[in-house]
Amino acid sequence: GSSDNRSLYEYTLEPFLLSNGISEIDYVIITHCDTDHISGIKEMLEVGKVDVGTIFLSHNDEEFMSLASDCGTSLERIYTGMEIMDGDMEITCLHPNMDYSAVDKNSYSTSLLVEYEDFSMLLTGDVSEKEEKKILESNMLPEGVTLYKAAHHGSKYSNCSELLNYIRPEYTV
Repeated sequence: GSSDNRSLYEYTLEPFLLSNGISEIDYVIITHCDTDHISGIKEMLEVGKVDVGTIFLSHNDEEFMSLASDCGTSLERIYTGMEIMDGDMEITCLHPNMDYSAVDKNSYSTSLLVEYEDFSMLLTGDVSEKEEKKILESNMLPEGVTLYKAAHHGSKYSNCSELLNYIRPEYTV
């Protein structure tokens, strides 16, 4: 998604996907429903040139869920411990728990551990230090990851030293 590029799907995502022969996406995992995270997929659903099979969400967003449903896209709840496997690739949801409740949408950010052969990647959406510490307490993280996508666009309210010292990423983006 993007909050400043109103044509992200039309001029970037769609041409890239179609030029690579991709007219259908099996799964999309939404971290949370802030515009800067869903604008591209929202436009993809509205325009309809690339079909989406299933969207995984960590919390309810009535407007987005209604759009996806109207487009014939399946919606699934994603929660801590849920795994998606495809061949040698495994994606494990680390946050939020099924019964998690928060006021701030960012707190619901789906956090994922992606593992494929010797590669591992931690994706944390826009979680804050509080959620990062919950993820650490879950004991589901490996000590060390290949790639870490810095939480909340590198915010000073995220990326706590306890998490970074534990995962010791080789690369951070």
